[in-house]
Amino acid sequence: MRVIVPDEIYAATLRAAVPDVDCLVWHIDAPDSPPDAEMLVTARPLDATHQPRITQIPSLRWLQLLSLGFDWIVDRLPAQVTAMNARGCVEESTAEHALALTIAGLRQYDAAFEQAAAHHWQTLWTRSLRTARVLLLGYGGLGKAIIRRLEAFDVAELTVVARTARTSAETGRSVHAISELDALLPAHDVLLLAIPLTHDTQGLIDARRLNLLPDDSLVVNVGRGGLIDTADLLAELKQGRLRAALDVVDPEPLPVEHPLWEAPGVFITPHIGGNTDDFLHATRQLVAAQVQAIIDRQTPANIILTHE
Repeated sequence: MRVIVPDEIYAATLRAAVPDVDCLVWHIDAPDSPPDAEMLVTARPLDATHQPRITQIPSLRWLQLLSLGFDWIVDRLPAQVTAMNARGCVEESTAEHALALTIAGLRQYDAAFEQAAAHHWQTLWTRSLRTARVLLLGYGGLGKAIIRRLEAFDVAELTVVARTARTSAETGRSVHAISELDALLPAHDVLLLAIPLTHDTQGLIDARRLNLLPDDSLVVNVGRGGLIDTADLLAELKQGRLRAALDVVDPEPLPVEHPLWEAPGVFITPHIGGNTDDFLHATRQLVAAQVQAIIDRQTPANIILTHE
């Protein structure tokens, strides 16, 4: 079985675990075209024009993503290909980052960093996570990992929204439906997005919904940039009515000249939620397990899309 992996460390791990594999190193953002193989292991390309490269591998049958999100492959997955995501590898790292962004936004680290860069010392009075009323969109593995961390900080209120309303059999937590979002937004001052980007959630947080948030609310996004209408958020930031802490944006990468960089009250990180040593170790082990399962004619884990 021929497998394409993005770097030599993935290759070394895979060769050690599955000696019979024919492992090729190629990155989806590399300047050259992809080699042919039965399986591609890849992250989302930084260059959006490289996304169609998954259709340029004639023998491709398996696509292992190094992410939870898979919105970029939905409309271009070749008919014969089964795709898997990295569920179980990325949630804890991204939840850490979600908590960090929330604290950074509430404590206005962006303002503190600007002062430090200017060698200027001025006291800041900010908000506490302990008094925050958090509205979390997402109750998958990532959402649950975020909840565990927020609860440890004793947040004043934590309301969870998912696609459908339910009571969790695991925790007893009441989960609200997205259809209730408009009614819930005015009662919360932190909106934290951790849901997948789909046709239904594209632009979910637009001008009308942003306007439902109280003044000085914080918008945190570790899901996908397309969940928020960037122009509408930018308008709120420029007015000084809302603040934001964003690990994902739309467009992405954010162009050098984009006005979001200079907007007041925004803290931006370059889509690094899952970028930790823990994630790398977990995904390397996952890739080896997935390849072995396929060779053994077993069903691999984390299948998200398949065409029969």
